[in-house]
Amino acid sequence: MEGAAADSDALVVTLISCAAEFKLDKFWADMAKPVDRAISALRSDDRPLAVRELQSALRSLPPADVNAVGLFAAQRRQIVGVLGILGAEETPPPPPPRPPPPPLAPYAFDQDESDVVVAIAVPPSTRKADVMVVFGRTSVRVAVAGHATQPAVLDGTLEHPVDVDGCSWSLGALAIHWASTWHRPPLRRAAWRS
Repeated sequence: MEGAAADSDALVVTLISCAAEFKLDKFWADMAKPVDRAISALRSDDRPLAVRELQSALRSLPPADVNAVGLFAAQRRQIVGVLGILGAEETPPPPPPRPPPPPLAPYAFDQDESDVVVAIAVPPSTRKADVMVVFGRTSVRVAVAGHATQPAVLDGTLEHPVDVDGCSWSLGALAIHWASTWHRPPLRRAAWRS
């Protein structure tokens, strides 16, 4: 039993130096919290809790393959070594994958008495050169390279004629915004008969 206590003491000393390194900078101090909890768990002889806390600490470190400057590489090795001694897997299970983003609706209309605005969802990498917009008096065609809807995202006849010179489009964050002014004939005033 004394050998196990000596092993735990050595692990605690290793983890204390690891936590101390994290605490040197206020920006990284939160990374010491799971290590401190693992130290407390080892002191109270709760190895499963210590393993869970160390795996949590390992997940909060920058990934080794991304960490080109070797930030906290020694601390990563210390935590992995302690996990190995505790009989745990060296690396924690990866977090569950993020669900895919919901599919983007092809377009959305917003109109009032004089204007219509059409927002068309586009892939994030879309450039202005990838977009072709053709306005006609009673038609519109919008094609976007790389869009899920091909050959054109929008290609149709408008219910009312539009002022082609009043039509414009812009490429915003993840959307093409198209604004148009309806061309409506002037209202005829009805003559009241007396």
